[in-house]
Amino acid sequence: DKVQLLLKGNVAGIGDIDELKEVIEILLRQREFENTEKIVSRIINNLSSDSEKVRSKSVESLSRILPLFKKNNLTQKTYDYILSLLAQKIEDDSELVRDEAFKAIAFKGNLDVTPYLLKQLGKKNILMRQSFNEFRIKLIDTCGEIGDETVIPELSKILKAKSFLTVLENSEIRLAAVKALSKIKSNESKSILEFVAANDNREVIKNEAKISL
Repeated sequence: DKVQLLLKGNVAGIGDIDELKEVIEILLRQREFENTEKIVSRIINNLSSDSEKVRSKSVESLSRILPLFKKNNLTQKTYDYILSLLAQKIEDDSELVRDEAFKAIAFKGNLDVTPYLLKQLGKKNILMRQSFNEFRIKLIDTCGEIGDETVIPELSKILKAKSFLTVLENSEIRLAAVKALSKIKSNESKSILEFVAANDNREVIKNEAKISL
């Protein structure tokens, strides 16, 4: 059956993630935690593959089955572990894998990954094939999607900085921070947006802040 095929087959090459999800649902429903762990462990091992396509597929697979573990109190630790691995993959060498990881963790209320995002936001230089500017914007966008108020001080620093990298990158990053704050509904975020709307020296950023209020 499907369960045995996944247990014996090459999980890295699985073509149908919906089928994988169906198998995990069956196993959890039947409380076959040992077989569940075997399949999940093999997917996790593929996160270290030399192939960026395999790593990307593994991230996608884990993100699709992740909610299944949240539903079951007995598998909460597995949920937390998978989520931490997905968050760590935003640092992958491959842009393909990083993009998949960002998609996996950017959902409303996913507060567990905030420490990973803050860690990256606090870095001043990251050597990657993808530009530091683009990576930072994705971090900021993800903060907005999640909506955790604890990121507000870091976003505030970005908006109140006198200079950051080049003028063009500075504008892009500040604009991303304004948009992220507009999604985090709180008095603190509103106060920062009001400050930006009144004081920023770039019209496009001032206008975005005004629209967000």
